[in-house]
Amino acid sequence: MKSNSRQTIVTPTSLLATAWRVLGRLGLVDTIFNHISACLESSNDGWQLYINPEGVLPMEIAADDIHVLPLRSYTASEAVGLKVNPDGLHLHSAIHCLRMRPGVIIHTHAPHCLAVGCTERGLLPLTQTALEFSGDLQLIDYNGVFRSQSLTERMESFVVRGGAALLRNHGALIVADTVEEAFYMAYYLEEACKLQVLALSQGLPLSGPSDSAIEDAHRALVSDRARVAPLLFEAFSRTIGN
Repeated sequence: MKSNSRQTIVTPTSLLATAWRVLGRLGLVDTIFNHISACLESSNDGWQLYINPEGVLPMEIAADDIHVLPLRSYTASEAVGLKVNPDGLHLHSAIHCLRMRPGVIIHTHAPHCLAVGCTERGLLPLTQTALEFSGDLQLIDYNGVFRSQSLTERMESFVVRGGAALLRNHGALIVADTVEEAFYMAYYLEEACKLQVLALSQGLPLSGPSDSAIEDAHRALVSDRARVAPLLFEAFSRTIGN
């Protein structure tokens, strides 16, 4: 692997833009209708919300396209004036306002996450990829397009804690501390759901791991996440992030 001799300045906007480009090229993002955001506190400006703009495909987004707004609730007309999707801004601002700490949100309509979220049991512990999410993944019922309504009690409980969720009949929601960790979970949740769809599509009897193997693998994979998530993000950034 050749190193790049030029120094690259990494900023919150560049990290978000890179993550969104990669997820878009991997087919996890529903054109212009999904969103990535971050919340950071500035010593001069207080809590700031970073979010992707409306009408820009993930493959074309650049760091300069990311909007930086004061963290608060916004009306639909305000969002349109700011050139941010009103539904996306309503959801992301509501979550960040509830958490009031640095963090990153990714919401996608990734196809296999959406498909598995339509099933009664959701993600099954069939593959090692799925075991990382076993016991932690939340299933949240669909309550319509998120516009004027507030976060449900179940949604509030999930976003305060953070992690990964399947929004039934809708898609995936990731809440994490860093861009790298959010990217990692978004990518591997879709991979786990894809493998489940493939396994079930064979129409053959399924063989799953034992409860003890599930618990051991889950602990090991979750404990590795903080170390390997930045490595995965950097690897994808080198190849298809630019």
